[in-house]
Amino acid sequence: GAATAAPEGRVDYVKGPGRAPVMTAPGRGIVRGLEYEYRADTTREPAFRMNWPVRWAVEHPAPLPDDVKPKKTGTTLDISLAPRDTNENFSFRWTGYIRVPRTGVYTFTALSDDGSAMWIGDRNVFWSVGQSPKTTESSGQIALQAGLHPVTITFFQAYGPMAMELDVEGPGIGRQRVPSSWFYRQAARASTSGPANR
Repeated sequence: GAATAAPEGRVDYVKGPGRAPVMTAPGRGIVRGLEYEYRADTTREPAFRMNWPVRWAVEHPAPLPDDVKPKKTGTTLDISLAPRDTNENFSFRWTGYIRVPRTGVYTFTALSDDGSAMWIGDRNVFWSVGQSPKTTESSGQIALQAGLHPVTITFFQAYGPMAMELDVEGPGIGRQRVPSSWFYRQAARASTSGPANR
């Protein structure tokens, strides 16, 4: 039809082998679970403020020099908010490996209140690290070969209700919560401060 001034968006899919794993199976020094960094904000300010250092620290996959330092670090078997010691103004970064059982395209979906993000290696899968009035879904797709892939998952809680769940759907796998048996970490980098959530 006639030309319009409206921008157009198009997604092109190209079939490929998928992201290669760093390991095909857990080796020596690789154990179940994830490492976590927990940050809590103790600044006394009104609830409507928008200066959230604990949020800025988890908007990217790896810590930056000027990020607020973690209050606690440790290990956990899966994604858990249990190590927190407050219900407002805190964030988590979980790191380790995720082991997918088959080669194919995987959809990862977070149900979070407030915000969350996920990276596999240097690839951002989804990003929605903001404040939300209710639990919302953020999702993304990535093609992966079977095996272990580096993973980073982050979460931010401002005020009110909180929730964080990570679901997966993939080749021959209906949507479900990511099993804890898919998460691995380096054994040598265990808890450095604070109690571990096991």
